Amino acid sequence: MIDVRYPPETFLDRKFTWLAREGVQLTVYSRTVSRTFRRDGVEWRPLLSATLGDVRRRALAYLRALVGGAAVVRADHLSGIPRAIARMLTLRALANVQVIHFEWVLSADSFRALRNGTTAAVTVSLRGSQLKTAPKDPRRQSLAQSIAQTLAAARLVHCVSADICRAAGAFGLDAAKSRIIRPAVAPESYAHARPQRTGTPLRLVSVGSLIWHKGYEFAIVAVAQAVRAGVKVHYRIVGDGDERERLQFAIRELGLEGVVTLEGAIPSRDVAGILVESDAILLASIDEGIANAVLEGMASGLPAIVTDAGGMREAVADGIEGFVVAVRDPAAMANAIVCIARDRSLAGRMGKAARERVEREFSLSQQAKSWKRFYEEAAVAG
Repeated sequence: MIDVRYPPETFLDRKFTWLAREGVQLTVYSRTVSRTFRRDGVEWRPLLSATLGDVRRRALAYLRALVGGAAVVRADHLSGIPRAIARMLTLRALANVQVIHFEWVLSADSFRALRNGTTAAVTVSLRGSQLKTAPKDPRRQSLAQSIAQTLAAARLVHCVSADICRAAGAFGLDAAKSRIIRPAVAPESYAHARPQRTGTPLRLVSVGSLIWHKGYEFAIVAVAQAVRAGVKVHYRIVGDGDERERLQFAIRELGLEGVVTLEGAIPSRDVAGILVESDAILLASIDEGIANAVLEGMASGLPAIVTDAGGMREAVADGIEGFVVAVRDPAAMANAIVCIARDRSLAGRMGKAARERVEREFSLSQQAKSWKRFYEEAAVAG
């Protein structure tokens, strides 16, 4: 696994741990560790920085790493370093590796010398924002071409949803080498028995970074409309990011102080407790793969109110596990909130169906076996 931050995102941490339990020998290269160590059966190794200073300092660092058998380098992004040294280092570090996996398609672009120069099978994951929003940024016009090159070079391509697979077709992805492995959670880690409450505010929760394509402002407007319809609501938003100031302004402007709470970033181990205290999970995304936070909410027995963004309809059936509403439609989202608030028995039935759907289709043990098959197939395909 190349270019993963440490500690990793919760869904990657789960994946790595379960793969190790399935007998996969797993090494993760990260920019944010300074030494090699093992945790939960996963070996973590540092990546050398591409910005160590002048050429002499970089070359000395690479030679020391070469002697120690250490890390992978961004050979194509370095000036003044003999390419032969960089390539020797890369080959030494990955001499016994069968599969090199990039969890982020843009990392595969950054490491294109490694991607193109190795004899190991190269695989890559396609997730929502890096495929569907980043290439539309006018400041990053070269991304579409680099993504197409990455998909052409990969032996197998992982898509988090069927929607992502379809979107990747625009970048030239050969459908024959795409495999869908949807996100997953460990249902047993989430409490899901909850009494039906009446006469108290409907407790809504969203979990995720405060970034524009999560659509939080639409969710806040929807809550305001539900409140005007006479529904008592308390909406908690867990996460932090660049949109925080904008959301604070929207809360004040709509008179929702005390109704909408920005909780900030909370350790993942504490999120389960917030889900237990909630009545429904809300997702207002403009674009999405399949949101892990929604699966966690569903595993906690919460009905899900989600937008029809990306692959969300692949996880939530409208009227069964919750409601699926149009993107950028706060009125439709408000109607769903009102419906759940006024019929708590419906909310209970949807929450039960949501838990059962996760157990049936999105369990981590099933996903780990799918990942193991994916890597085994990639290793023998060449």
